[in-house]
Amino acid sequence: MLDNYQYIKINLSNIKKNYLKLQSIVNSKKTICSAVIKANAYGLGINQITQALCDVGCKDFWVANLNEAYLVKNNSQISRIYVFQGVNSIEELNIIEENNFIPVISDRAQLDLINKYSKKKLNIIINFDTGIGRDGIQIEEIELLNLAKCKTLFVMSHLSCSEQKDHFLNKKQLGNFNVLQKFFTDSKFTFANSGGIFLGPEYHFDMVRPGGALYGVNTSTDKHTQMLNVVEFYASVLSRKVFYKNQYIGYNATHEVKKGDKVLILNAGYHDGYKRILSSKSKVYAKGFIMPVIGVVSMNMIAVDANQLPESIFMEIKSVELIGEKITIDEIAELVNTDQREILTSLSSSCRRIYTS
Repeated sequence: MLDNYQYIKINLSNIKKNYLKLQSIVNSKKTICSAVIKANAYGLGINQITQALCDVGCKDFWVANLNEAYLVKNNSQISRIYVFQGVNSIEELNIIEENNFIPVISDRAQLDLINKYSKKKLNIIINFDTGIGRDGIQIEEIELLNLAKCKTLFVMSHLSCSEQKDHFLNKKQLGNFNVLQKFFTDSKFTFANSGGIFLGPEYHFDMVRPGGALYGVNTSTDKHTQMLNVVEFYASVLSRKVFYKNQYIGYNATHEVKKGDKVLILNAGYHDGYKRILSSKSKVYAKGFIMPVIGVVSMNMIAVDANQLPESIFMEIKSVELIGEKITIDEIAELVNTDQREILTSLSSSCRRIYTS
């Protein structure tokens, strides 16, 4: 039976507005504002979000792998699709060539594969490690690269600490990235992720690659950088309890309720992406009231202290906000001691999604 009161609401209109705001920050005559929609658009739905971004003029999309590349192509035949995982087999190379996908090359072995098996000169993005120490060809290897069968559309790198505006590594990476320009005089350059856009125009180059910011991730209190909230997560009320005596509630008896206490039992838990570590830490919102979570967050249930609710609301309430305008995703991420993107991508795909525009 369909639960009408448990759902994740995704505001496509706000995603569009966030994209247009980011686009307005860069010089749109020189710099393309692309969109990173990997990991199923940060867990929110790659098909719906691709279409929404196409509606406001986005034509450049970054995905993790070929499965996601196909999904974007099905939604927009004219888009340019960049594949972060590059090309790692002859089979993948054939698919990339047939569909005009653009692989991100982060390893010399990928170049060797292209040079040996490509049927034509392949459009690529070449990714250099300027300081993140993760993916990317090391700058010291630059003169060892064989690009005989490649046309380098963009040279890219990825910022490690862009959300820490004053971190020394930002300028160090920028300096390293600028060095690359003398080696690729016929190519364009892309450096800035979401945080990099706010570091200033010297980080923008020919294309920026926002990801989290599109989906409402805020990493600064600066009002000029604030993105609109995109996600609301609601749980329905399974039951209402008024306790006849003092007793413990939930696994491991971590919280004791008193005689007369009012408690709402909600149908969400860590299976749905509401982390167990939020036990007795987080709060929920409904009808003008903030209510604390009490006891241990279970796989599919949460208990909340409803003592402050008037009797009429307590008896009639159907749905409670777990994440949204009142309980923000950055507040939840801070309680979990993690990144907001992890919260987004952890939201259960089995929970019903409602897309609003």
